[in-house]
Amino acid sequence: MTEHPEITYIGCARCGTQIAGLDGRYACSGCGWVNEWTEGHRPLPGSRSGRSGDVSVPGPGIAVPAAHHVHSPPLRRPAGLSAPDQTGKSA
Repeated sequence: MTEHPEITYIGCARCGTQIAGLDGRYACSGCGWVNEWTEGHRPLPGSRSGRSGDVSVPGPGIAVPAAHHVHSPPLRRPAGLSAPDQTGKSA
């Protein structure tokens, strides 16, 4: 067993896109397909030594901030261009 993961390739099971993965674990950016973690070529690594297995979890009554989502500003039509009519053609 090597210390570093091996880059492996496969055709996506859903859309056929050629995708790369690590040790036989894949996720397709085209359609979102992901294979089962158990299908990998070797076991997933354990936790690193020197780290405790305890996860810091806030106690009751402690507020946890919501995930920050970045939203793009609305798209604006450049000056001088008219909106398309019902047929999709610019007026």
